[in-house]
Amino acid sequence: MRAPEERRSGLSAVSEIFNRAKEALRNGDYDRAIADFIAVTERHPNNPVVYANRGIAYFRKGENRSAAADLERALALEHPDPSGVHTILSTVYGAMEDHLRAISEADHALRLDPRRAEAYFNRGCGYACLGELNRAVEDFSGAIRIDPRSARAYFNRGTIYNQRGDFDRAIADFDEVLRLDPGNVNAHCNRGFAHTKRGDFEAAVADFDRALAIDPSNADALINRGIAHFSRGDHRRAFEDYTRAIDLKPDRSRGYFIRGSAYLAAGDPERAREDFSRVIEIEPENVEAYVNRGNIRSMSGDHCGALEDLARAVALAPDNARAYYIRGIVYGIVERYDSAKNDLLRAVELSPENGSAHYLLGQIYEHLGEAEAARSCFERARSLGRSEAGEHLDDGGDSGR
Repeated sequence: MRAPEERRSGLSAVSEIFNRAKEALRNGDYDRAIADFIAVTERHPNNPVVYANRGIAYFRKGENRSAAADLERALALEHPDPSGVHTILSTVYGAMEDHLRAISEADHALRLDPRRAEAYFNRGCGYACLGELNRAVEDFSGAIRIDPRSARAYFNRGTIYNQRGDFDRAIADFDEVLRLDPGNVNAHCNRGFAHTKRGDFEAAVADFDRALAIDPSNADALINRGIAHFSRGDHRRAFEDYTRAIDLKPDRSRGYFIRGSAYLAAGDPERAREDFSRVIEIEPENVEAYVNRGNIRSMSGDHCGALEDLARAVALAPDNARAYYIRGIVYGIVERYDSAKNDLLRAVELSPENGSAHYLLGQIYEHLGEAEAARSCFERARSLGRSEAGEHLDDGGDSGR
């Protein structure tokens, strides 16, 4: 048996190693911290605080499985702050994209301590990743109630409001983010997006200007500012922004797609076709690029090329109503009326409120000599706002009732 002095000396040495490990953890020297925590566990294998700290070091190093194992061990050894450990575990499982376990750990934390803002935040992230947006908003709101200075809780809630189309609330949340963190580029961009959707293009441009003043190489901010410029009729500045974004990120498809869409809207289909072709080179499964290029090819008289693009779009996305609609038009142009009928039937099945598809389907039925089917389509088209469909009805526009 060791003498008391020896035991005290041993305890002092272990304490020194433990303190050194915590200092290394604070300073970001995770390898040193882990090595020292291992040395402590060799002498004290049942100390939950050591396992919890080592778990944090593993997590910050990016070794999530080792982190989870240590944190679970800390709980099994009855850590004095189990709510805190469950909260950290929820963070770790979230990083591992195991969102159900992340939510479960946050639940445990909140049952033990309902004032854990971090646990609300983590659970909200888990719900958001699973598409449970109502629950996510509730949890981010819970985090904000406990910690009104949580910029990231406001940010995440504002992002969900943007996704829902609740742009006024989104703007209010991003206002709070920027009050707490004025240099947050993403908050400026997201608030600018909300302003664009509300039609306040001046405010949108101002937000993207601020974002770009902080991060001049932010390609997404340039693209989104370009969208705002285009929406308010300043096409020159819009194309300048799109092109600058492409120069910064030439291997990203988004800039080409947005610029191509703008060229098409501005009446320059050839440049639009070039941009959509570039999108397809970068992202060969981009359905909308095939649909748009197919539409342009058809307008230029290249119906074979159009049908090739649209066939590819349908193969990639069998439920894409627009692809069937445009291919139905092309089949009608080349007088393949049965194929046109089939595509337009699929288009109206997928998008029943598309009055133009009903109208064109009525015209195809006329070519096929199917008068009753044509009449039904024209009546439906007129009810959806296509008033010219009335010219095809026997009574010159009356519904016939």
